[in-house]
Formats: sequence, C-alpha cells, structure tokens
Amino acid sequence: MSFDRPIRVFTDIKNGNKMNSGFTVAQNSEKGIQEAIALSSMDRQISVSGVGELTIAPDRYSITIKCHASKDTVQDAKNSVMRRTDYIVQSLQNSALKEGDYEIYQHVTHSDSMAHVHCEVEAHFTDIQKCQNVANFLSEKLGPGVSVSLPWCYHARGSMDKLRIQAYFEMVLLFHQFISNVPVIFIRS
Repeated sequence: MSFDRPIRVFTDIKNGNKMNSGFTVAQNSEKGIQEAIALSSMDRQISVSGVGELTIAPDRYSITIKCHASKDTVQDAKNSVMRRTDYIVQSLQNSALKEGDYEIYQHVTHSDSMAHVHCEVEAHFTDIQKCQNVANFLSEKLGPGVSVSLPWCYHARGSMDKLRIQAYFEMVLLFHQFISNVPVIFIRS
C-alpha cells in the first residue's frame, strides 16, 4: 500500500503597485514567446505555500487480559486468580517481555456473601505478531475464565516528534526542488 499523495504547491507574485523598477519576469514557452510583467520594489516577493501529509505506522501494541474468581472467602478467590495471573505473567516473560512492559491491577469486592477478585494484566509489545500470538495462546490455554482484548495500536513517545521533524525536512527538500525547477527567470533590464 502506498501512502504517496500528490503535492500541491501554490505560488503568487504580489502585484499591488504597478511602478516599473526595471525588473521583468520572462517565461520561455515552446513557441519562443516572452511575456514581460513590470514589477515594483514591493513586488520582489514570491509566496509559496503547500500542503503535505506523512503517515507513520503504529510501533507499539497493547492487550488487556482479564480474569476473575468468585469464592466464599477472599483468600480462596485471590488464590484462584493468582494461579491464572502467574501463568499469564510467565507466558509474557516467555515472549521476551520485561517486567516494565506489563502491569497488573487487582480489585476485590463483596456481594451476597461472596468474595469477587478481578485482575487485569496490561501488556505492551513492540511486535504485532508477537502480541497476537500471546493473545491467542492465552485465550486457548486459559479458556472462558479469561478474556483477552483485541490489540490496541499506538505510537511510542517520541515517534510523533520524529515524524514532525521528518515532515519538516521533506518540506524543505520539496521546496528546494520546486524552486530549482521554476521556469521563471528574473532579468534586470
């Protein structure tokens, strides 16, 4: 898939005051006809503006793995959830995720003389394939007691700043190419 789009560049020769200061703009056409425009000292300005667009693919991927247990006592519910959480963490570490790449959240509630323990593990990957493999593996192994979200794609810190810098340099390069190809020649008479 190509993300290239045509670039539009607009130019304008400011032509407010019709004083002749000795500058003319000559355009050579295929027929050899020249057109002269009188310019004043205020008309020696060319405005160029353009619109461009760059895109960057996501470089980070996140999934959330949720599990819960409802038992008669809080400790039984915690033990049930911790066994699954330990298996989830072990699977993440086997996929080369470091401890800083995942976070564990646990919440305990009570209702109708039952203790409910909810656990969420949020994991962050740099490879979409690895993210999907882990999500599918955990869904298959842990069954209906665990829910795994679809991958969420986003940009790492600094990626957008790098894209802005790249867009600026692309704009400067394109402007330089445009100016070097302008068929307008300023002749001092």
